[in-house]
Amino acid sequence: MITLRLASEARSPHSRDCRPRVSSSFHHELHRGIDGEFGTWDALLAGRDFDVDVDAALDTFTLSARGRVDDIADLRRPEFEFTASGPDVDDLTRLLGLGEEGEGDIRLSGTLEPVADGPLILKVEGNLGLTEIDVIGEVADLQSLQRLKLQANASGPDLGRVLRLTGIHQVRESPFMLKFDGEMEDGRFDVREATMVFADARIEGKARFPKFPSIDDAVISLQIEGPDIERFRFVTGMPGAATGPFSLGLTIDVREDGVEVLEFVTKTSLGELRADGSIGDPDTLLGTDVNVRVRTESLAKLAGAYGIDEMPDKPARLSGAAQYTDAGIRTKGPVSLVIMTHTAPEGAMSQALQTIDRHASVHGGSIRMRVRD
Repeated sequence: MITLRLASEARSPHSRDCRPRVSSSFHHELHRGIDGEFGTWDALLAGRDFDVDVDAALDTFTLSARGRVDDIADLRRPEFEFTASGPDVDDLTRLLGLGEEGEGDIRLSGTLEPVADGPLILKVEGNLGLTEIDVIGEVADLQSLQRLKLQANASGPDLGRVLRLTGIHQVRESPFMLKFDGEMEDGRFDVREATMVFADARIEGKARFPKFPSIDDAVISLQIEGPDIERFRFVTGMPGAATGPFSLGLTIDVREDGVEVLEFVTKTSLGELRADGSIGDPDTLLGTDVNVRVRTESLAKLAGAYGIDEMPDKPARLSGAAQYTDAGIRTKGPVSLVIMTHTAPEGAMSQALQTIDRHASVHGGSIRMRVRD
């Protein structure tokens, strides 16, 4: 059962200078209600420059918000402040149909305040359960999102629990820390810092997107490294067979002649993979060409990780080229595999006794190879 009451409070002798007041209560097994004041009538009917003062209760969760709406049909520079609190974040997640994935209380506050002849200033701080949040930013107006600056920090004891609230369930329990610093102006988006630490791994990124959201002419740098890839795989649910320390690096840049190039390097206990080349269409990536080089100290371990048995337990080098096409990834030219047989006295690898050129083509997701003696 819902009870709704509407009243007016006069602010002057003129009847139109009144503020509508809305009060409602929801009769349910949980206490829910809202009490608000809006006005004036003239401003509400015009949809411009009206005040908002609302207090809401949803079970143990309470929300208070006060501010001013500049134009409800073209919201650009509103002014608001809010506080939200509750003794148990699970009370809120249950009301939102998200189950009980939280722990701890809710203490959040924030403001959105326009500066005269300046930007809108945003500030949010507090905690949602055990996740601490601190956000500051500014923007010219909400419609254009020009001259946007945003700095955000978040940390908590369990990233998996946070992601499960968004429908992502494969990430297991792991403490995390997130830091972001970005800016957008005149269609250009710069990420000055994007750092995340979780699963004993550190992820760092920087980027410049001159034609955001396209990666055309973009410059991107991403680095991931950690002491234990098994822990990282366990937390993220990724498959694999490598153990111990690992690293992954990706860079995208633009040469002086305007060609966009990429470089990818990853190192694990199974070996090292390097790929570099040029990017094709910036939106679809079709026509992207890469040269690939793989080094491993044990061809048997590397091949065994992908279900290929009876390979020699010897160091090996693999190199080739590929292109991304409408039909998928296609190799270009010969793929060379060099198997090393022994180590020279000074520790350098001797020239391989066996080189196998393999021509590969991809059909229906499989690779067909033929060996040339």
